[in-house]
Amino acid sequence: MWTISAVTLRDASTKALLLRLDGSRQNMALEETATSLLISDARTGASLVSAPVAALELIDADGIHYLAAARIRDSTELRRLWVTITITRPPADRQH
Repeated sequence: MWTISAVTLRDASTKALLLRLDGSRQNMALEETATSLLISDARTGASLVSAPVAALELIDADGIHYLAAARIRDSTELRRLWVTITITRPPADRQH
């Protein structure tokens, strides 16, 4: 099973780092549709990143990159963000 090792949120205009969520400290669940993205705390279900509008931009060695209009945690403000999700495979999967 793949796991989220980190989520990085950057301002889309300035690329300034806004938040980095560490997957080793917090289990995260990812839900996506063709146009939206939701990252939540897997244990409590609390929203960490809610992006009603998200576009997949790139998949590379650094992760999965989205350009999104998103809310961070409990914020009601939609912000234009770069969302990078870093995913790792367990050791057993890497051998194949």
